[in-house]
Amino acid sequence: MRILITGGSGYIGTPLLAAAMARGHEVVVLSRRRPAAPVQWFPWDLTAPVPRDCLAGIDAVLHLAHQWDSSRPEAEDENLIGTRALLAAARQAGIRRFVLASSISAREGALNRYGRLKWTLTSELTGTDEVAARIGLVYGGPRLGQWGTMCALAGKLAILPMIGTDKGIQPIHLDDLCEGLLRLAERSEMDRKTWGLADPVSVTFGAWLRLLARTIHHKRLIVVPLPLLLVLLAVRVVNALPLPIKVDPERVMGLAGITTIDSSGDLTALGLALRPVELALAAEGPGPRRLLLREGVILLRAVAGSRPRLRHLRAYARGVERFGGAKPLSLPTTCPTALRAFEPISGPADPTRLKGRLSMAFTIADIGAHGGATAYAQNGEGRVRAVLGLVRTLAVEGLLLPIRLILGRGR
Repeated sequence: MRILITGGSGYIGTPLLAAAMARGHEVVVLSRRRPAAPVQWFPWDLTAPVPRDCLAGIDAVLHLAHQWDSSRPEAEDENLIGTRALLAAARQAGIRRFVLASSISAREGALNRYGRLKWTLTSELTGTDEVAARIGLVYGGPRLGQWGTMCALAGKLAILPMIGTDKGIQPIHLDDLCEGLLRLAERSEMDRKTWGLADPVSVTFGAWLRLLARTIHHKRLIVVPLPLLLVLLAVRVVNALPLPIKVDPERVMGLAGITTIDSSGDLTALGLALRPVELALAAEGPGPRRLLLREGVILLRAVAGSRPRLRHLRAYARGVERFGGAKPLSLPTTCPTALRAFEPISGPADPTRLKGRLSMAFTIADIGAHGGATAYAQNGEGRVRAVLGLVRTLAVEGLLLPIRLILGRGR
């Protein structure tokens, strides 16, 4: 087949282009930026006329392009004007298949403009082979766009205030989405106007964020729900201030207006089995060796008071791989005092648990002759400082004792 992809240099378009070429399809791309793959490319955006020669010999159009930063009234939005022009040009060229990348949130009266625009455009797909793909929350691949933002939030913060935490979302991996879109382009007959490309089983947005933190970043995340009106007020205040950062209220309303659909029948009709979410997310995170190196940074810095050298980190990782089962621990990354809250009070120095890992870190730190103040010992810089340091240590240990008795179990 000869397929035209709009937005072929974007987050979804780039892997979709690669997947189409791997299947032997001839691909033409309309996009703002030239794609990395060696294909026929026409520079284009939704405000420009459709290039005259781009539709020659095309069998199917996969329309992904979307312009987010529109300042026009909604009825004159670039996405409406540009998509209508592309659809008209495809009809005039006699192209059989037109697939619009839409959203599961597309509906009449959607809270955000994106959902309303996609609903309007879907209603204008009147041809037999003109269909809309209602796409769920896309994850995986390069950490760009919404996917990149979610990964960053889940990884950098321990407590995350967020709206829409009780809303159900239906994720789909980027590669599964590309497969679904290509199957829509290749399908011989269409028996429905919209196709759901999303996991049939929904998960709340709050649970999704916690899952990202656990599977990708190997940490715990506390998600605190926020009321929509309070967030919109904060957005208005932030945008009114002379700050370098601005918050798009459209994104906020998109989260607040998340909906779910029944996609099981559509996936079955396409013969598309989505990969399990937890396994797919685990594959998106760092490998075991990298996690052990990160663990080494935390523990060696805690016992030595300074960032360890690479050779000491490698020695730590090799030691854990040889004696500790090679399974990384889930540790706080903020400060040594936070790590103390998890330190077991008694028990054997099992290298598969925190106490054994700390013992290993102490040994490597001693051999490496690390300098500087430590989190677990005093350097003895004068009698007064030593006494003050001892008092401080006793106070901290006394405050942390009840917590250690609870959190230190099993570690």
